[in-house]
Amino acid sequence: MKKLIAIVLFPILIFQCCKQTPDNGDDTRTPAPSNEYELSYWVDMDLIGDHLRGYWYNASDPAYPAIGKTEDIWIENACKSLKEKYHGDKLYVIYHRQYEQDIAREVFMSWKKHGETYGLEVVPCIVLESYDTEPEMNFTDEEIIGLCKWSLENIHPEEFAIYDVWVRDQAGTPQDIQLKAIAAACGDVLVKVGHQPLLELNDYFVSAVQDCWTAECQGRTNELWENPVYYNGSYEYGRRLLEKWVSDRVENDGRRWSYCLIPVAWDYDVNLDKPSYDCPGDNALTNDPPVPGRVTLCADSIISCYDGGIANAKFGGLSCDLHILHANSAGCGKDNPDFYTALRTGADYDGYFGEAIDEIGGVFKKMTR
Repeated sequence: MKKLIAIVLFPILIFQCCKQTPDNGDDTRTPAPSNEYELSYWVDMDLIGDHLRGYWYNASDPAYPAIGKTEDIWIENACKSLKEKYHGDKLYVIYHRQYEQDIAREVFMSWKKHGETYGLEVVPCIVLESYDTEPEMNFTDEEIIGLCKWSLENIHPEEFAIYDVWVRDQAGTPQDIQLKAIAAACGDVLVKVGHQPLLELNDYFVSAVQDCWTAECQGRTNELWENPVYYNGSYEYGRRLLEKWVSDRVENDGRRWSYCLIPVAWDYDVNLDKPSYDCPGDNALTNDPPVPGRVTLCADSIISCYDGGIANAKFGGLSCDLHILHANSAGCGKDNPDFYTALRTGADYDGYFGEAIDEIGGVFKKMTR
């Protein structure tokens, strides 16, 4: 039987050319009613987060049967915490066929009910294709179109999100073909969650949430992040790299973009004689929290790339991946309760990554409209 490896895999994108966006000394995080930006979280709809059936392993594999229905009280507790403790206003609820669709629709309705109670916009976020070594699509075209139409009628009338942190939707791929079918049947409703920097966004998406992990991790200290030193032939690390990525979207893509703030960084104990600009790998057993204050610096740098800051209508908002937070919280062996256990029980999470997720919640609170 295959064994689950406790490593969270992400594409590591480091580019070697220089461009610096000027600093903006103004505080641009004052709420602006002219732009309805999002303050969102990505959360596994089961609130367990083992990521097996339909995620790391194909849903057709009999070794990984569908799981049972998530308890309603878990979802209620999670919505309450994500609103009141962490100040989100939108949830991308991730479904990777861990249940069959009849159960999934019941669980989505529970998220919708409790989301409305706490003022959270809920958007189903679907993993179309597994991350198995020989991946399969999780749904037929008929199944996913049916789920999308149902979602537009019952959960969110304007958005249906697709999750993929790998690059698998180029022209002619199985994902691209399925996206075309969804768009033809359901209209301009598709949102990409987890898109990678500098890579072209598939035309079937109307907006996206971008992964910024590498640029936000770089730098053992905040000084090394804000003012990168010359290393391996370049100054383009940390703030400069992040602002390059965001500026590319501002200048070259008219769709609305949101940007992910990291609750988990990489292992800063590797190569202590270096500035930690090289990714040492992404391992849930050894990853560290981001340097305190890093999240706030990243948020300010992202916003500074938009003329007028958050009032700019092209600024889509800020986001946070709770999927990676839980995987690392459970994997590090230091957290009791781990992050999803805290969410579903309503307990306080003060574990290894607690300061980072609290800092993200603080950024979101300041931006709350």
